[in-house]
Amino acid sequence: MAEIIDNARKGIPEAMRTLYDQNKDRIMFLCQALLLDENAACNAVSHVFKAMWELVVSGQVISEQDFQDTVTKKAVNYCKAQTVKKYPKAFRVPANRNFMNTP
Repeated sequence: MAEIIDNARKGIPEAMRTLYDQNKDRIMFLCQALLLDENAACNAVSHVFKAMWELVVSGQVISEQDFQDTVTKKAVNYCKAQTVKKYPKAFRVPANRNFMNTP
């Protein structure tokens, strides 16, 4: 399985397509669930995978599991940024609310 990442790092299109095909459905579902818009989710998926290829080619992603984890984090961060653009108060912590557990 490491050979898929190695081949993708070399720029072989079949390996890149394999990584994309293995992860696109899960990332698309995640983006649709977070953004609640199919067109925005499609844009998010294309943006996330374009950003991932730079990491793969540079050698920062060393395994398929690492690729899967990184692409998921990038998708969540992208969707969060898009949500904040649309709804600036979406992720604010309420004033005078401490969510830490204290003994």
